[in-house]
Amino acid sequence: MECIDDNYIITLAVQMHGKVIDLNLSPEKQKIFNNVRLYSQSGDYRDVLSTPMDDYSILNKINEIFQKNLNEPTINEIDKYIEFMNPKYKSFLESRASDEYNSEDREKVCRQFDNIIFDKSFSASTLPSDNLFSCIFERLIPEFHGIFLVSIHKKIDTNINLNSNTYELIYPINSNNKKPEKKPEKNLDLLNLSEFEKLAKLFDKKLPNLKKISFELPVSEYLKREKAIEENNAFSIQEKKALLEQQKREFFNIISDWEITIKDNKINSIKMSYLIKLLKDIIGSSCFINLFDYSCNSITKYLPKEQKYYTKYLTSSDIENPSNRLWGGLHNKKNKHKNKRRKTKRRKSTNQRTQKNKKY
Repeated sequence: MECIDDNYIITLAVQMHGKVIDLNLSPEKQKIFNNVRLYSQSGDYRDVLSTPMDDYSILNKINEIFQKNLNEPTINEIDKYIEFMNPKYKSFLESRASDEYNSEDREKVCRQFDNIIFDKSFSASTLPSDNLFSCIFERLIPEFHGIFLVSIHKKIDTNINLNSNTYELIYPINSNNKKPEKKPEKNLDLLNLSEFEKLAKLFDKKLPNLKKISFELPVSEYLKREKAIEENNAFSIQEKKALLEQQKREFFNIISDWEITIKDNKINSIKMSYLIKLLKDIIGSSCFINLFDYSCNSITKYLPKEQKYYTKYLTSSDIENPSNRLWGGLHNKKNKHKNKRRKTKRRKSTNQRTQKNKKY
């Protein structure tokens, strides 16, 4: 496949355990998230509630929407999906009759972000007492876990043929072009290294040796250390607090260096930023990515307190709040004052910016 990276749009769906592990992205991380649009089921720094039936149907709905040629940018399809999913998920949360989601929380669900200001872990397994990866799922059924390739579209130059489809489906192969005897292609699950390799081969690339950088986070070890400190009566309350804080900072430093964990030729857990980096290394740094995230989005207890300040910058993108920059990444702090002065101008040119940002 010829790789003209800015002509390709890849759409993924993530059904895993999730945890936010970084709110202060480095410039390198910000750059990784350029041209990445994130749909978040949680819509905020909250856990996701779900049922097996919902999880089974999610991929079917996304496939139905994206596995076809498109005559308009994929952002329009995402908007339609949000219109479909938002009331459905809100109704489900209301039926729970619990305090986990109040009315204000419910208003934030099912949002899309083109300015990604956090990094998180995706994990296929969880520990009951593990505050890093644990999240509120009603089920832990392995077949629903995965990072699923939904579609790859190629943008067609409409200046050549005004009647052609703007975005041509190239994976899975458009059903209209399939031979009758050929079975439909399934969603590749990128947790399986063999299926991730299939994606790389589509672009004449080779997946790097991920096992070389893989390591397992010492979660159990640090949980034992914390428990030992808490149960040690030789320490005063202040001493325990200081020691526990030290343990948290040590573990956060380990999380910061971690990228991926592989077990039995499968990805067991991976950083969102590293997943995006792998995809861009394969397809090209200028490709566009739609990431549908159905995992929990609450914040790990190991995050330094000073990073909590950045939670207020989480802002979804819509017609009233269009982006004026590349997709993804936190705004440069030097531009904050400039951005405030531009707010009035933004309101006046909402329609122009909205059209500009619908380039994929």
